Amino acid sequence: RCSQCAIAYYGSPTEPGGQCQPCSCNNNINVDDPDACDRRTGVCLKCLFNTAGGNCETCRPGFYGDAFGPEKCVACDCGIGGVPD
Repeated sequence: RCSQCAIAYYGSPTEPGGQCQPCSCNNNINVDDPDACDRRTGVCLKCLFNTAGGNCETCRPGFYGDAFGPEKCVACDCGIGGVPD
């Protein structure tokens, strides 16, 4: 039995009935980065494409768009008061 889950997977493989499941980061992490997802809890730690949240499901502050879509999140281009520059 393995003592921890593989990169981009989480769970408790050493506990009876424990298993590993894929991290639910909405394709917004580097699946080759061992620190991108907490291997115990599944919380996404290094969201890419200007996304944020425990599952990389929202845009970072100062960005807008669709964290799930192909364009992801893009920088806001607003002046003072939220009016476009």
